[in-house]
Amino acid sequence: MKLFVLPRDTASDSVRIALRLKGVHHTIHPWEELGREPDAADHPLIEASHLGPMLLEEQRLHSQSLAIIEYLDESYAEPPLLPGTARDRARVRAIAQVVMCEIDPFVRASDISMRKSTGCEDLVERTQQWIQQGLVLLETMLADNPATGRFCLGDSVTLADICLAPLIWNAEKLGLDLTGVPTVREIYENCLRNPDIESVALDLK
Repeated sequence: MKLFVLPRDTASDSVRIALRLKGVHHTIHPWEELGREPDAADHPLIEASHLGPMLLEEQRLHSQSLAIIEYLDESYAEPPLLPGTARDRARVRAIAQVVMCEIDPFVRASDISMRKSTGCEDLVERTQQWIQQGLVLLETMLADNPATGRFCLGDSVTLADICLAPLIWNAEKLGLDLTGVPTVREIYENCLRNPDIESVALDLK
């Protein structure tokens, strides 16, 4: 498999973690190289989407990070990234969607703004405020909840954690203050103790 990624992108990093956890042989490539792939060069998704990772498996192109991760989870049984009950799966998916749909777009926007010329300070400040609001929402979902353990659900890494971990390391790169979200911070630190997640984090430094 070949994974085509964007730099400093929570979605791309989450798929990288999933592949590493599952032990799936893969190679990492910049997103720009996808258009030169013989098995994907004419695929309409290349022109239509520039917002996330793409996984090329033989001649099949998979898009959308959460869909890719669930595909990997269904295709490779161990370790499971979604729990066994409908209630627990709903919780894990809800946390993952808050990360990917409600917070990460602002992380990306803030990062893009910072790399532009001066004059974007107001936008950077505004997007960082929105990121902080999203992190507070995550904290509310996780703190003082009996379902929360060392990770977002109990003591095993799930889809929620492999989305949360890269969100936080990208937020740290933006200089965001995490003191107000201690549960999120603790789960993030526990994630980094997992050798597969740690290895992805080290690769991205």
